[in-house]
Amino acid sequence: MTTPRPRFWLALFLAFATIGIGLYAARATGEWAHFARSGAVLVILGAVFAAFDSLAAGNNPFAILKRTLSRDRMPSETLGLALMVVGTLIWGFGDLAPRVAGS
Repeated sequence: MTTPRPRFWLALFLAFATIGIGLYAARATGEWAHFARSGAVLVILGAVFAAFDSLAAGNNPFAILKRTLSRDRMPSETLGLALMVVGTLIWGFGDLAPRVAGS
């Protein structure tokens, strides 16, 4: 496995910032749909970071898919895939967070 590049840390920072802003907006307004929408932004960030290296190299979409499904990924690509999964869960169930937390 290769060492994380600055892009990895940028992706991690943007992910936590997106979740934090979504949580803040939801708590401030009482509308938990804001938190759910932050999940949508997280999915977009994940897609960008997952495909960035392949797109920058000028690969075609099939080469990007092949690399994404292989085990030969950069840390930023792996983080991008994880962000898409977490973002999808927040996007789908983020508005239910106060019910689960009991507030």
